[in-house]
Amino acid sequence: MILYLILGIALVGAVVGGYVKIHGDGVDQGRAEVRNEWATKNRAAQATADRLMELRRIEIDRAAADLASANTSAADYYAQWQRALYANKKPLATCGPAGAGSGTIDPAKRGDLVLRLTYDFVRQWDGAWTSADGKPVFADIPEPAGASGETYTPAEVLANFGINAARCSDNARKHNKLIDVIEKLKAAR
Repeated sequence: MILYLILGIALVGAVVGGYVKIHGDGVDQGRAEVRNEWATKNRAAQATADRLMELRRIEIDRAAADLASANTSAADYYAQWQRALYANKKPLATCGPAGAGSGTIDPAKRGDLVLRLTYDFVRQWDGAWTSADGKPVFADIPEPAGASGETYTPAEVLANFGINAARCSDNARKHNKLIDVIEKLKAAR
């Protein structure tokens, strides 16, 4: 009876051992296949990420080169603008009667005199604005035909300046928000 018990235990041990041998290798093999599949997918994903990063680096390098070129162009234009401002021999302002662009001053109306800014002043005033590529926003053009002697009040010039400044301020706010988003995305990585 003990012999049968020992043989039974040995037989159960052999069956269990065979089962583990057959199925245990299958489990290990399955794990290895899954690991191999994951490793393959991870390598493919890493290769895709590396390609995207290289494309982003190229875009960043191109954008940096474009910005450097625009800054150089803006600096060149600003220097040209400064030379033109101080080389200009035309009057930048006159005094004229209220409500008139030009004309002779009636001595009886000297109390009605208003400072009038010339087209040359306005052109120089607006000449400092440059675009994203560093070129002048407002073309450096001569006074339009038929506008000879046309002048503007300081209030008219300030109103136009207010429009330009509001647009510039809006761009600055958008620029700062974009930088904040980029910094948050960098920090999230």
